[in-house]
Amino acid sequence: MLSECRTKLFLMTGVLASLCFALGWAGAALSDPTWVFGVNMVSDLRVSEYESARILFSAGAVSAGALFAVFGAGLSLAYDGLAPRIGLLALCLAGIALVGVGLFNENTPYHLPCAITLFAAAVFSAVMVAIHTARTSQYPAAAGTLLMLAAGTVLGLTSSLPLTEAVSIIMLMAWISVTCVVIWYRRFGLLSRPVPDLS
Repeated sequence: MLSECRTKLFLMTGVLASLCFALGWAGAALSDPTWVFGVNMVSDLRVSEYESARILFSAGAVSAGALFAVFGAGLSLAYDGLAPRIGLLALCLAGIALVGVGLFNENTPYHLPCAITLFAAAVFSAVMVAIHTARTSQYPAAAGTLLMLAAGTVLGLTSSLPLTEAVSIIMLMAWISVTCVVIWYRRFGLLSRPVPDLS
């Protein structure tokens, strides 16, 4: 089991990773007036004709991926159960794949395998977290995770691939950040004050 300090550090790393990707993506999108949300793939920013967009997207993806890898691998040590550990290690794999997305643009043979690994590992991680939270009677967390997976599935079946990709990324980053905050609150209380006993 991890110490309280290390657990908090890894939780903050998860939130920071989401923030890094969001800032890199937003900065790249604002730098490229030809890129359109839901029309272009997010990775199109990596091959933008605008150098600033390419740099910002790559920096955001690589930094966020590295942080997600650290977050997933590190926080997995805080759990004894197999499901949460496997789920967090899958998130670590997704982070490594995100680094690959940032390093290799879609004109290289390495980009597509990295992108597929990223989404497959992220979905698998969410499934494992849903299983763990349901087994441990954390029903709101399980319901929230399943709702995200269901929304992504419906979107994938009814919308274009660029829109599905973009919205799925937003949902994933939000889910990770909210999960980090919930874990922090359940373990340490709000602003590190113990959660009051209401039983």
